[in-house]
Amino acid sequence: MATRAAATRRAKGGAAAPGAREASSPVARALSLLETVAGFASPPRFSEIEGAAGLPKATLHRMLRLLEGEGALRFDAHARRYSLGLRLIRLARSSWDSASLAEVARPHLDALFARHGVTLHLACLDSGHVLYLDKRAARVSPTIFSAVGRIGPAYCTGVGKAMLAALPAAELEAAIARQSFEAHTPNTI
Repeated sequence: MATRAAATRRAKGGAAAPGAREASSPVARALSLLETVAGFASPPRFSEIEGAAGLPKATLHRMLRLLEGEGALRFDAHARRYSLGLRLIRLARSSWDSASLAEVARPHLDALFARHGVTLHLACLDSGHVLYLDKRAARVSPTIFSAVGRIGPAYCTGVGKAMLAALPAAELEAAIARQSFEAHTPNTI
């Protein structure tokens, strides 16, 4: 089963995490491995991670144990599955609390939502993908992909299409080159 993170890395032509400068650095490899685990719809087994990570078995085993020891991963011995650890949640929360754009935009989103009552998204374009920073959901709203902290391909999300349409030609070309162009729903163009 291919993961969204693995597909993103393949589309970029390498195994490094987005923005990593040196694919062979231990930090880049650890972050890439965390993204691989996070990319599965449910906690993966070792064999699933091995298939997606592209690392030698011994290296993968050692890295998973190190990340587990640091609290970045959690291993359920009964189910034999890995999931993201509580340490990452604490780091993400700390990062989120200091994210100035979301903080500055919050009262404006609240005011827009109170006035119009429609679903609103605050997002940014990151390496050709949409990163959702904040969201206000209408009471009656179809189930949609977006959630705060989630990353999605720009070519098949509404907010992503809007951002791509506003990019200068050179930036648009670079963003398009980073897309994997997979059908995520029956209606994905």
